[in-house]
Amino acid sequence: MWLFPPRATTPDLLYDFKAEPGEKVVFDEGVWVEDWGYVGRKVYVIDRVDYLTVNGQRYRRQYVKNENGEQADIWIEGVGGPNLFCKGWPDENYVLSCLVDGNEVFSKDDFTRTEKEAAPYNRMLAVGKKWNLSYTDRVNPDNSYFFDYEIKSDTIIGGVRHFRLFSHNLDIKGDDKELGLLFEGNKRVYSIWTGLSNPDKLLYDFGIHAGEKVNYHIINNVRSIECDEIRHDGNTLRRFWMGYEPYLSSSAWNPIHHALDWWVEGIGSSTDFIRPYLWTPARDFRLESCTLNGDTLFTYADFDIPEMAVPDMPEAPYHSMLAEGKSWLYHYTCGHSDPETGEISRTEYDVTYTLRGDTVIGGREYRKMYEEHEGKCGYHSAWREDGRKIYAAYPNGRDSLCYDFGLPYLGQAPYTYQNGLYRAAYLATKDVIQAGGQYHTRCWFINDRFDEMSLGCWVDGFGSNNGLIYPHHETNYYLPYWHFVSCTMPDGTVITAKDLQGKAVEYDGGILELDATSLHLDNNRIYDLSGRVIEHPIPRHIYIKNGRKYVK
Repeated sequence: MWLFPPRATTPDLLYDFKAEPGEKVVFDEGVWVEDWGYVGRKVYVIDRVDYLTVNGQRYRRQYVKNENGEQADIWIEGVGGPNLFCKGWPDENYVLSCLVDGNEVFSKDDFTRTEKEAAPYNRMLAVGKKWNLSYTDRVNPDNSYFFDYEIKSDTIIGGVRHFRLFSHNLDIKGDDKELGLLFEGNKRVYSIWTGLSNPDKLLYDFGIHAGEKVNYHIINNVRSIECDEIRHDGNTLRRFWMGYEPYLSSSAWNPIHHALDWWVEGIGSSTDFIRPYLWTPARDFRLESCTLNGDTLFTYADFDIPEMAVPDMPEAPYHSMLAEGKSWLYHYTCGHSDPETGEISRTEYDVTYTLRGDTVIGGREYRKMYEEHEGKCGYHSAWREDGRKIYAAYPNGRDSLCYDFGLPYLGQAPYTYQNGLYRAAYLATKDVIQAGGQYHTRCWFINDRFDEMSLGCWVDGFGSNNGLIYPHHETNYYLPYWHFVSCTMPDGTVITAKDLQGKAVEYDGGILELDATSLHLDNNRIYDLSGRVIEHPIPRHIYIKNGRKYVK
């Protein structure tokens, strides 16, 4: 094979596919490389020759060494080398694939395959194929359901075969809903959704390799962690362990495996077939089975997903949160941008919540919560405790789960209101702290974007450091944010934000016994009822000293 580069008077040798082991191949004039010019004279020696079959095509493969006896290149008859024009530079300008009429016939992995027939690509789309899924609502199990996606027909558009995809909720009677069209090419699967004018959307890229990204239209940091092959019903299928890049780089928590989803060539995702980029740590969506014309092709068990390792999470004895007379002080802040001038302003004020008095709602006993801010005080809601779960009943009659201190690892917390949307949060880990002379369990959470525990923590007996009523507001300049300032116990002991963020302690199951002088309320230090240190107390005001209230 010869190349006649620009401005050259004679062609240059690129490959000699007829050369046998031991023969030299000399490139006298070098090779033209755009922007670099000619690369100098090179001498190669054919080390050995073998054959391999890829996608039904048999190829002759030559292993090439340089004059120093070092492995320098691999040539495939009909394809070329992995660097095509650049001899001996295996890490530069790497050929990703060789295509014929847009279809991949040879990939970069095929250059180094063993001397056995390479597994052909298993296409995903076929009329009569169905994906049966389940959705599990871990907060409200009654909202869980089963549904499926099915390809019912196909059509030709622009010379390309497209498949019509329908969905059906098995728990709701009604006609199937047409979602749009799917088409496949070059080991990629694309979608064209009904009613959208946007261009084609990538769903899967089964041609990626370990460490490479899949760039979606709404997210571009999905990365393949590992690729391997599995044998299933006599077929060899490529399997991909997929991860979300911020999660992979997270130092906050780290399960034994980082993969959040598994893809299998010809089948798709182990989670949501049409949204393989929307994952949750709890894996709420799950592919139960994939069938073709009623015959089962693949089940969830066939993904062979390893068990999630559960880390050691210590827990101290549980402390009730709803004691009569307990009060909380939170600081509210929110940034605002003027739509006309762009000027940024902030709204800030303190809010005090106090438990005072009991009531009965729907046959259940509740404790009434009062809210006070900017000189106004009024009834806010009623709260009750059921084991380690804490509920709030609002004047509109809605009874909502606010806290669950019994969540397992990666258990989903009650939905949280963030930036106008209810988002999910998941338990990342637990530890134990000392506060108010006792051991308390602290729960750390992570959101569904896998940020490093940006949602803060809960501490049993005290609540959340990011809002008592809405426990999971994220720290963001433009989002309403409630910052925990202090919690005053019925006996006057004050727990501050510093306590909730304190260093974790080793816990052996014992009970902490401390006297007043060993608490964070040191002798001769005076606090107001909000837990703030007071340097110059005002006469006839109530303060806290050594864990007790007194009047100056």
